[in-house]
Amino acid sequence: MFNYKFSLPFQISIFFLAFSLTLSCQLESSDNNSDPVCSPEHPEGACPEGEVCQGGECIVPAQPCSSEFPEGYCQGTQICHQGTCLDSCSESFPDGYCSGEMECLGEQCRYNCSSEHPEGYCGDGFHCNGNSCAEGDVCSLDHPEGYCAEDLVCENGACVSLNLDLGDFETFTGTFAQLYHFESTTQVYGIDTFSVTKTLLILEQVQNGSQVDIIARVCDIDITNGQNGLAPVQVIVPDNYIEHLDPSDITLGLVQTGAEVQISHPPMAEIRGAVFTDPVNDPFVEDESDPRIIDQDEDGHPGMTLIASGVVNGEIYSVQRTVTAISGTITSADTWDGDVIWSDEQIVVGAENEALIQTMNAIPHLDDSFFYTTRIETTDDCQYIIDNKEELFTR
Repeated sequence: MFNYKFSLPFQISIFFLAFSLTLSCQLESSDNNSDPVCSPEHPEGACPEGEVCQGGECIVPAQPCSSEFPEGYCQGTQICHQGTCLDSCSESFPDGYCSGEMECLGEQCRYNCSSEHPEGYCGDGFHCNGNSCAEGDVCSLDHPEGYCAEDLVCENGACVSLNLDLGDFETFTGTFAQLYHFESTTQVYGIDTFSVTKTLLILEQVQNGSQVDIIARVCDIDITNGQNGLAPVQVIVPDNYIEHLDPSDITLGLVQTGAEVQISHPPMAEIRGAVFTDPVNDPFVEDESDPRIIDQDEDGHPGMTLIASGVVNGEIYSVQRTVTAISGTITSADTWDGDVIWSDEQIVVGAENEALIQTMNAIPHLDDSFFYTTRIETTDDCQYIIDNKEELFTR
């Protein structure tokens, strides 16, 4: 069951800008070659052998996806998998491609119900009963009397424990700092580039039995493109972007499982740079003419503005949809951590430099995406979290 009222850390995967293929054109001129060097002023200028001038930059032409180029270029939003272009799992492609052991189930990449995934997907009218699907809807807002695992009850659409043992952690009420760490590979013209996005948040939490109500605010977003930040283009999230992100209302469910307390929230959808009637199911933005696009950061440009820096410089105007779910547990007297399952759609609807307007496909590294949460003083603020992030999130 989706909760649409959500705005949490997100992956700006479309802006990872895998410009590993984009190279600075530094040609030595010679007496025998009078052609201008490729540059923004000379968008059809000369480039080294084997490269072409595109948008004023020298790039390596893409190779089509094939058995010889198993990570090559595919048209549109398709992904090259083992030499074949495949449609990614989505509402439009309900049998689309998912990475790893996940399958395209209910128009999303999910784990199927099994002994390894006892809370896996079964479909409408069924629930995962340990290792197999059984009749009966899962507890949700639409099914307030639905199925919950043993020793749990369906309360307000969520499975909750009647008795919780939080041990030395004592309570979820208070102020917490949180780090979301997302890793992915982004394909641009068939070239794969590794990216890491780290989002810092401050959480104000109130625990009511087995439910935790949270108001979350984003403090900072840092994106690193390429291994050790060596990609030729990096993306900066400006302060104005952060300041125009609305606080998020989030509800966590707590479940006692043996000696552990499991912490979770179901998949939640967020839109940035546009307004959708149904954030999960509405078709995503296809181009800059979509009337749902808004100037959310109030800078006179559509969508939300990011800044590219490096071989190519300029502002990027973007729209994004992210769906995120978490699963974690208490890890110390002051920390709760866990895993994140996320998916992402993004589009550049405008830019200062045309070379920045590209179609890109992000493949989440779910095994390397996680969150850390640490209790702080009620007087601490975002600046405190930014200044002390190493200490707060060392595990």
